[in-house]
Amino acid sequence: TSYRNGEANAGKSGGPCGIWTHASTHAIIQYCEAFNNKTGGAADGGGFDLDGGVTNAIIQYCYSHDNDGPGYLMWNYEGAPHTLSNNTLRYNISANDGRKHTYGAIHIGTSGLPITNVKVYNNTLYMPHTLTGGVKGIWIGGSAANDSLYFFNNVVITDKQVPLLEVERGQTNTVFAGNAYWCNGDSFFLQFEKVSYSSLADWQTSTGQENWQGRMTGMFCNPKMILPKRQQTINNARRLNSLKSFQLQADSPLLKSGIELKMLKPEQVEKDFLGTSVPKNGVPDIGARHFKEMK
Repeated sequence: TSYRNGEANAGKSGGPCGIWTHASTHAIIQYCEAFNNKTGGAADGGGFDLDGGVTNAIIQYCYSHDNDGPGYLMWNYEGAPHTLSNNTLRYNISANDGRKHTYGAIHIGTSGLPITNVKVYNNTLYMPHTLTGGVKGIWIGGSAANDSLYFFNNVVITDKQVPLLEVERGQTNTVFAGNAYWCNGDSFFLQFEKVSYSSLADWQTSTGQENWQGRMTGMFCNPKMILPKRQQTINNARRLNSLKSFQLQADSPLLKSGIELKMLKPEQVEKDFLGTSVPKNGVPDIGARHFKEMK
């Protein structure tokens, strides 16, 4: 558990993150909570970070919320000693992050070499607006063309015209498929390669996104999950299963609406954020928490 770090850091180009690693390989970060981490400067202050030179790493089963910076950052800084590639974000939750500056709940970019081969699947991202503005659900960009970034079966929730996504020009092989989007009663809004889209259908038709193996995927709908009315802090990483929010309801359209992730085997996981079994075969639910009937 990492919280309330970094407020005194006044760095202009970099700053603190709650739980992170860099220049490492095969790291696993799991069953962690990072919240209320701060930055007194111009950057960072996020929950989790795979930073320059990280390869073959996984962040899973983690809960990030109410941080100044992004919930989950992946950044390759200039002069990093290795490439940043073959990393995975799965079955995580980001809620109310990006309270300062202009971050995404998931924020992937570079000021050095391109980031390559990243898999982001079955995460739940809840990114309401801030008074400072500029936040978004997912952001991808930087100074080089990142390549082969895959986003499957995530749910992204924003409000008040906070962009669901912002993907800068020049990215290659960026794939969104089987994701759910919701603007909490407001109209659909995202920016893809500097073009704004106000409907899922227009984005699909114009870019080929949310089109998987010859069929249209993705949905813009009320996910019918429990959203937090206030900050929910567990403050005990052994009790993450006590989190009340983001549970899918029995009538949620996200149930059995994702895409099968056969291409991820043998790394396919067997459980979700709370330990509920994930089907090894067949269509999974969308998001970090699969439906489990409450007794």
